[in-house]
Amino acid sequence: MTTTHPLVSVICLSYNNAAYVKEALLSVLQQDYPNIELIIIDDASEDHSVAQIKQVIPQIKIPYQCIVLPHNLGVCKAFNIGLAHAKGEYVIDLASDDVLLPNRVRHGVHYFSKQPEQVGVCFCNVIYMDANGKELGLHFSDQKTYRNKKIKEGDVFAEVIRRFYISAPGMLMRRTVLEKVGGYNEALTFEDFDFWVRSARITHYAYENKPLIKKRVINESLSNKIYVRESKHLQSILIVCQTAYRLLKNRTEALALKERITYELSQTLNYRALDIAEHYFQLNHKLSTSTIYYSLVFGYLRCKYWFIKLFSN
Repeated sequence: MTTTHPLVSVICLSYNNAAYVKEALLSVLQQDYPNIELIIIDDASEDHSVAQIKQVIPQIKIPYQCIVLPHNLGVCKAFNIGLAHAKGEYVIDLASDDVLLPNRVRHGVHYFSKQPEQVGVCFCNVIYMDANGKELGLHFSDQKTYRNKKIKEGDVFAEVIRRFYISAPGMLMRRTVLEKVGGYNEALTFEDFDFWVRSARITHYAYENKPLIKKRVINESLSNKIYVRESKHLQSILIVCQTAYRLLKNRTEALALKERITYELSQTLNYRALDIAEHYFQLNHKLSTSTIYYSLVFGYLRCKYWFIKLFSN
């Protein structure tokens, strides 16, 4: 590691993305930054992903490791294996169907170097593209707002509880922050929401208003499977909300969790996940902070719960 060009570890997770993984890996090799290591983790793909990865390996001129897992472990466990091998000051979690722009690492490190020491995560704008690579638009279409709200920086704990506003592929993370929170929670089926909650409690976030990565939006992506009947992701979201409850410090954060619980409870009822809904009611009861609005909303949701339960027997 040098002072001007700290080492950046790019952990590329591959699972059944044979059509895209070569493009993802080549986007790492095409970076205009001189100090990168590449860690490839294939999570027991069942397609030709490994063969595609092997085609790229002869072109790799930077330090790299390629680990092919014998059994599918899921994104959180697979990432943590990569993190255990990472030596960089900064870490990028690269999905094997996404693409880094050539200046992604250079811009990200330069922007990070200008931030206060308490900043542990920088996130940038993201370009969405379809399965064929056609650009669909920006995550933050307005440089100052997202869905009519200001893009929150600094202490983002309450904000990441309240709503999903960061596009996870745009994150550049200090490795020390990842290590302090113990990596990704391996009990979960996804990583980002839980990481935002736990890391935002111990570090600050900064936003770089540049689109530096392309995120592929396809029907098979994890984000399209969260709100599906009997989805294991619904249970993971509940666990994250319970984690957030244990980390609360003030009324503002408690109200943010109320807002999140309201949304998630509504989703679980829509998909008839009544056992999970019961836990949300219990969690809401623990939150002594309330308003007339939330009293009315949870009264309505409780009635809806009993109506569904009555007619589902």
